[in-house]
Amino acid sequence: MSGENGMPGVILVVEDEAHVRESFQLLLGKEGFRALGAEDVGGALAVLQREPVDVVLCDILLKERSGLALLIEINTRQLNVPVILITGEPNHESAAMAVRQGAFDYLAKPVRKEVLLLVLEKALGHKALLERKLRLEEENRLYRYNLEELVRTRTLALKQANADLRQEVEERRKAEGALARLNKDLETLVQARTQELAAKNLELEASNRRLTELDAMKSAFLSLVSHELRTPMTSVLGFAKLIRKDFARHYLPLSAGLPELAAKGRRIQENLCVIEQEGHRLTRIISDVLDITRIEAGRMDWRQELLDPADLVRQAAQAMHGLFQEKPAVQLLVETPQAPLPPLQADPDRLQQVLINLLSNAHKFTDQGEVRLRVEYMDAQTPPMIRFTVTDTGRGVHPEDASHIFEKFYQGRRGTHDQDKPQGAGLGLVICRTIVDHYGGRLWMDSARGQGSTFYVELPAVA
Repeated sequence: MSGENGMPGVILVVEDEAHVRESFQLLLGKEGFRALGAEDVGGALAVLQREPVDVVLCDILLKERSGLALLIEINTRQLNVPVILITGEPNHESAAMAVRQGAFDYLAKPVRKEVLLLVLEKALGHKALLERKLRLEEENRLYRYNLEELVRTRTLALKQANADLRQEVEERRKAEGALARLNKDLETLVQARTQELAAKNLELEASNRRLTELDAMKSAFLSLVSHELRTPMTSVLGFAKLIRKDFARHYLPLSAGLPELAAKGRRIQENLCVIEQEGHRLTRIISDVLDITRIEAGRMDWRQELLDPADLVRQAAQAMHGLFQEKPAVQLLVETPQAPLPPLQADPDRLQQVLINLLSNAHKFTDQGEVRLRVEYMDAQTPPMIRFTVTDTGRGVHPEDASHIFEKFYQGRRGTHDQDKPQGAGLGLVICRTIVDHYGGRLWMDSARGQGSTFYVELPAVA
């Protein structure tokens, strides 16, 4: 049998005769109870102090103090444990005394098993009801206390709120008067400001029209100048190359055996090479200016083709092969996955322009080590992307330049090792980002000063 909490009922058997006590414990154990034992009142009180007990089964006649004394102690200490008294010499006087002292029941020896179990079942039920009653009384007491406290708090709050409301009404009345005066002044001020803003708006519209005209004139001028410069520059490059070849073929051999003349010949060749290099640089600047002018004017041509990302990487590396051969200390490495990559839909010339521009920058600012061009499929992203990565072992980007390198015409800080590097127009990365943005991708950079840079290009893959 179990108590209120579903655990086996705990019965404390108080009997000074060990064999009788043990018999009760054995019987109760077989019936599913947890039976504890004590031989006197002191022992029983010690058990009650350290163990939760559901029912006390106690003999009235004990050696020192009687079972009635234990009953009185339990009631005095308000332990709320039903006590069943057992006697071998039943009489009306002892029964009446047990009832008066609050015993739950009174049994005569020998106690029949079924009677004992029935009385224990009733005692356990009584114990459960008693504990529930005490619990409900405590909950009711706490509820009444909390309710009274809540009423007291709410009353004080209502009194304070009433006082605050009266003060607020008075302050609002005063504020409404001041607001009416301010409103009148504000209307006058708004009328005056409206007239001023109308005049300013007319001035801004005129300025905006003028700025639009100037911007169109600037774009037209840059486009015209770029076109006009490209034709003569092509001629300059062509004639410089012809002169260098003819000089090397026909005139330089004539200086054989003449050291002074040979030195002058080599200097002339070097000067012609400088003309070609600077001419190519100027041509690239002109192309960048033309591209940015077309982009800003919305006249850029965009072809749409299905492209193999791995082919784009190999073509870009092939286009840069000659430039990297001029700098043997820098190796160009290409990484493509073995598995086929999903295609891209874009203009092949524009994507080549992006990759070649990034490789050219990496080559320019890497004196030794490697430049690595890699392509991979980022299928874990949504939507899936094709990522191109250009990593170099150069000197990296200065931290103060990192947030500006994608701005138009921005020129980064030039260190002592960069003084011999030719400067561009500061448009290459701007054009790259514009192209990548056009196809719904993104371009960004990670760099650590002295440890190189990595530029990332991500473009949506075609499903």
